[in-house]
Amino acid sequence: MYYEGPVFIPAEGDTIQYETLAIMESDVHEEGNAPTNMTNNKLFFITNQYGKGRVFSCIAHPEATPGMMWMIPRMVRWTLDKPIKEYGENVVNPTIFNKEILMSIADLKQESGYFRTFLYGTADEKIAALDWLQSKHSWDAKRWIQGLLFDGDAKVRVRAAQYIADTHYLHYLPDMRAACQSEKDEIAKVQIKEQLDKLEALLP
Repeated sequence: MYYEGPVFIPAEGDTIQYETLAIMESDVHEEGNAPTNMTNNKLFFITNQYGKGRVFSCIAHPEATPGMMWMIPRMVRWTLDKPIKEYGENVVNPTIFNKEILMSIADLKQESGYFRTFLYGTADEKIAALDWLQSKHSWDAKRWIQGLLFDGDAKVRVRAAQYIADTHYLHYLPDMRAACQSEKDEIAKVQIKEQLDKLEALLP
């Protein structure tokens, strides 16, 4: 069985008053003999005042999850008691995750192998690796994508830019800007600029 925590449960007699902003609507894992009724209807986002500070708590990892990074600036602005800014309509996209993906041992080995492909593979092999990793929403791939923006092959550079834009990895916005500015291939430069524009559109 597999379960990933934590779970927020109100403590008896706690004097801290908090506001619930979001509730888990399902179990974190529903397949592979996962225990049931662990996270559904549990707290997901909560806020509270503590002393002179404002605290925003969550159980997930929006800072590293495709489609959720737009939440971080809003959380920060809330803790600073600043007005919430609106995003473009293409930013919030709940359709990115529409099914549970369980990584088997074979998948994990393939995932690890693809990271070596980034170092030693051909351009076509690197692009195939990016396609597979994106289809699996690879958690570890984000640590490896950055360097591909400066790969020796223009097709790989464009595909890496697309991967970063599609997965909303705003961490690499400075790298995307640098890659676009330094790109020598005219066609690739236009394509990378398109992906850069998509990424910059995620900013509030």
